[in-house]
Amino acid sequence: MVKNQWFNDLEDEVMIIIPGQEHPYLMTFDNENQPIFLTFQGDTCKFLGLLNFKP
Repeated sequence: MVKNQWFNDLEDEVMIIIPGQEHPYLMTFDNENQPIFLTFQGDTCKFLGLLNFKP
């Protein structure tokens, strides 16, 4: 479930984009397949570790 002031719906797929020098963000799509980008703050190193991802 993604819920904020711009979007409130269940999601089948969310892409997490982690640029090198910027905050990470989520990319999802609305009902008309328009992309929505949501920034967030969090410990992406811990998250990537849980996924056993090593860039």
